[in-house]
Amino acid sequence: MRDGFQVSFTLPMLKIVIAKTNIEGSGVFRGHWKTVDYVPIESYIGLLILGGFYKSHVETFNNL
Repeated sequence: MRDGFQVSFTLPMLKIVIAKTNIEGSGVFRGHWKTVDYVPIESYIGLLILGGFYKSHVETFNNL
């Protein structure tokens, strides 16, 4: 499962997502932002993908 994730989301892509997330979070939540790293970002993306699978479980592949 993790190998498939790493094929879809490469390390350079995740570095960009993490950097931009931390920039935005520190700007919006100023003193209350905790810097995120790979684990929470990978977990969040994984949950989004899983949620999409559960929501579309009755759809055919062609309809997606």
